[in-house]
Amino acid sequence: MNRYRSRILRNVLSSILVVLIVSCSFIALANMCFYFLYIETNVRGFSMQPTINMNVADASAEGDRIFINKFIVGDVNDIVVAKVEWFDNYIIKRMVGTPGDKIEIKDHDTHYSLYVNNELLYSKEKTGDDTPFLKTGSIGYYQTYLDFLKNPEFQDYVETDGSSTYIQLDANEYFLMGDNWGHTLDCLANGPIKENEIVGKVELIIDVTDDNPFTPFNFFMKKIFSFN
Repeated sequence: MNRYRSRILRNVLSSILVVLIVSCSFIALANMCFYFLYIETNVRGFSMQPTINMNVADASAEGDRIFINKFIVGDVNDIVVAKVEWFDNYIIKRMVGTPGDKIEIKDHDTHYSLYVNNELLYSKEKTGDDTPFLKTGSIGYYQTYLDFLKNPEFQDYVETDGSSTYIQLDANEYFLMGDNWGHTLDCLANGPIKENEIVGKVELIIDVTDDNPFTPFNFFMKKIFSFN
């Protein structure tokens, strides 16, 4: 009887050990895959507020954590990271235009509306000022858009259809804009970028106050087992 119980106990312990080994191996493999696919970094700056935020307690410290899928270029309305010639560091912006897209900002009484291929992408309430030497908020940013349309350097990207003037992207051209209008350095000041300048698409944003170490892993597991 004791020998029988010992055999059962050994079998149970062996099964538990196998489960632990398989589980640990799966977790290790999942982590390896995750960090192969994604680049992890923290955001500095405020050009994507309120979508992605700085460290409120210390503006000089790193802000929200982001995970960049380096195998996806991104599409309209995605947030992407790029390395461009006109900025020393990487930039993080919203992609508002892809090759062949038409981009137009329309001025309404209380807000501005951004259209891509004649479809509304989003609107911004009018804020700030546009007096000489003081371009702030969405009002100042809209003036940057108008300056783009008139800039001789950017005329290859500008077209008119009789009723409106707009930005027209050519092949391999992408247009990025920050969410924080009036406080962003982006394509409106520097022109479209090329695909090889895009690092990847931001697929996960973790608030700077989130100290849960399993947040990235939980995200990846949901992504793996999602059937939607």
